[in-house]
Amino acid sequence: MNELTVKAIVAGIFFGMWPLVMNRSHLNGSFSTLVMSGVVFLATSPFAFSNSGNLQNANWYFAIGAGALAAIGIMSFNGMLAGAPVKDVGTLIAVSIIAQMALVAVYHAIVNHGISPMKISGLVLAAIAAVMINKG
Repeated sequence: MNELTVKAIVAGIFFGMWPLVMNRSHLNGSFSTLVMSGVVFLATSPFAFSNSGNLQNANWYFAIGAGALAAIGIMSFNGMLAGAPVKDVGTLIAVSIIAQMALVAVYHAIVNHGISPMKISGLVLAAIAAVMINKG
């Protein structure tokens, strides 16, 4: 297993854990986003500032756009977490992940000028899974 795969697995584990913990905080969506963003800022600042050598080559329009998209997404996600009963959090997170997977699969298809039948099948199965998860 290569380093990038390990990082993807670690990211998946922690991205799966933090919403479960945040749901138990009983903070509203906006304030939980503020707290989380503050902690992320404090925790990542030393790493960011020690590796700031590539800033002159950065495309700031994309970086700021990505930040705006993340802000909308995290506010929506944390709003969902704040309103979700503990018993529904796992299902709602799974639906969110399936939506994310579908979006990146479509992006992949656009960038690569097509999508394989296997990936189409995976997207259809993911959509079916999202419906089944919500029905259960």
